[in-house]
Amino acid sequence: MPTSRRPRSRQAELLPRSTRTTIEIAPNHRLVQITEEIDWTELEELVQAIRLSKLKNAAGRPPHLRALIGALVFTRDAMLREFRLFAKDKTKAARMKLTSAMANIVEQVQDGLEVALDEAPRQKMRLAKHRKRAWAKLHKLQETMTTLLPQIRYWIKTGWVAANKVVSLHIPEIYSIVRGKVGKNVELGLKWGMTRVRGGFVLATLGKDKNELLDSEFAVRAAKDAKALFGKAPKSYAYDRAGWSEGNVAELKQLGVREVGLAPRGKAKWQVAGKVKDKLGSERAQVEGCIGSAKSRKYGFNKPAAKSAAGMRVCGQRSVLGFNLNKLMNGLAERRRVVLVG
Repeated sequence: MPTSRRPRSRQAELLPRSTRTTIEIAPNHRLVQITEEIDWTELEELVQAIRLSKLKNAAGRPPHLRALIGALVFTRDAMLREFRLFAKDKTKAARMKLTSAMANIVEQVQDGLEVALDEAPRQKMRLAKHRKRAWAKLHKLQETMTTLLPQIRYWIKTGWVAANKVVSLHIPEIYSIVRGKVGKNVELGLKWGMTRVRGGFVLATLGKDKNELLDSEFAVRAAKDAKALFGKAPKSYAYDRAGWSEGNVAELKQLGVREVGLAPRGKAKWQVAGKVKDKLGSERAQVEGCIGSAKSRKYGFNKPAAKSAAGMRVCGQRSVLGFNLNKLMNGLAERRRVVLVG
């Protein structure tokens, strides 16, 4: 026999009930003291000002700054306080011990996250819109940390950086590139090869990894790509000494390059002389200027507003396209004797 459901009372309760458990926190607890002492309104205004100064645009959902600031203060105080604030004053052995402890904490979080992510596919019907994107983002971060943690432990054990070290949690496909420049010994990103053609236009080639576009190989590949694109090899071709070798000279001539201007190494001789040599040297010197222009803020090649490796590839080619279009319009305006504005 079915039981009848007790009707709800429309009269307000004298003492409101709570279905949530209340945990009492001592007034002298560190987090309580921080909560009372910090001017959260002023801190939120400061963080918002810093955030706006770094944004390239206002696209995307607005962040919950108050919650994020509180979470940051909590993690810095509870987990990373000793490591962040006092590690510099400790010995190397003590710092290694702290780093190892941090790795253990992250590993425990990883284990729990792996269980949660494995359970999530069973609840696919409940995941929609932002929840699906959040799950995908967590899944990617968990996979990245699975690779990064052994690399961290390898560094703690040996003092050496592991091969193919992950340098970005959010875009693990990028890598470090040793440039050897003053003030910028190492750059982070993807490796590109730039080829300047007649008229000052630039062709951009993206390497699959940091070892693909070596100068010794790209010196010939750039000529092959130009031949495939334009139907014939360039008449004249110049490259710096990093791409020189007798084999490369012979291969370029076999491709159909008549004037090979690879700068020789050591006591090797130039393959060109006189005005041809001077012209190719001048053309080669202009490559750096084209690359520098493409990397300027105007075209956004450096530090693109991309959140994935695929997005970085698109931004790179888009920057070079913008540079070439601007070069084309300047050339047309000069031919027509028109002054461009804007």
